[in-house]
Amino acid sequence: MKQDMKRSFLVIAAIAGFCISLAQYRANILKMNVSTRRALSANARTPKLGDGCYHIFLDVGANVGVHARFLMEPSKYPKMHPKTSNIFAKYFWTPHWDCRDICVFAFEPNPNHKKRHEELAKAYTDVGIRYHHIDSGVGDLEGYMTFYHKGDESYNEWGFSTTNTVDQSGEAVELPVIRLKKWLDDNIYNRTIPEPIGVAMKDVPPRVVMKIDVEGSEYSILPDLMMSGILCKTVDYIFGEFHASGSKVEPNPKTGRGGLDATRYMNYDQYALALLDTIKSLRNDDCKLEAVDWHDDEAYFDDKTPLPEKRWWTPKES
Repeated sequence: MKQDMKRSFLVIAAIAGFCISLAQYRANILKMNVSTRRALSANARTPKLGDGCYHIFLDVGANVGVHARFLMEPSKYPKMHPKTSNIFAKYFWTPHWDCRDICVFAFEPNPNHKKRHEELAKAYTDVGIRYHHIDSGVGDLEGYMTFYHKGDESYNEWGFSTTNTVDQSGEAVELPVIRLKKWLDDNIYNRTIPEPIGVAMKDVPPRVVMKIDVEGSEYSILPDLMMSGILCKTVDYIFGEFHASGSKVEPNPKTGRGGLDATRYMNYDQYALALLDTIKSLRNDDCKLEAVDWHDDEAYFDDKTPLPEKRWWTPKES
């Protein structure tokens, strides 16, 4: 009887000791969480949209996404501009290149093109290609801006922008705008880069190429990318179109800072060329950006080529 009581006492003592130890452990954990929360939060890595992408093509002002199709399905577009073909050949196309090594991010705010991008994303996803439609405008400030439909549906609304028509007859629509600098910082810079799928890609470094056609917003976007430093850290090459309508940029509506009125002292094309020359003048090797070119390819603007239903390239994996 005494032995049973002794055993019971020992069991109770052991349980009590365990409970006390557990309480102290939990208290220590809580203390540790309070004291290290900021450090742990600082070290935590938020996933990026660009994670897992070997190469990246940024189509800023994508319209109906035909430049992505030039890149991924060149044999279907024999009349694309030779310079467009040369750009993609230099940065992406190698013998036995694989479409799955390239991720496309297509920025297009026009709600009339949303369905097209959803269809293109599905067709590409079904064959293993990552195609992301970023359903917003881009600029140097986050917020909302007024865009205008200008009645040019026969050209797939290639003039859809924040500038109204001369007679102010455009149909206005309020749409979200992201700061491209921040988006690149959050999603592309320091992304996780995988081993390439294509055999020949192993000798080609990861590339980020940007096409920009934003109907005048380039005059605020490019200086922001350049002055913030994200351009040199992230992008290898830029090509795109410059517009007369963008030669005037209003100051920051909240602070009154910045703004541009190039029309008061020179033609917009002179300012555009001066901006390009400024970016091209960089001589330091620690800047990734190799070149910026004024190049616009309007071929197939009314793209009627059927979307792919199966893989059209022959994979040659290592």
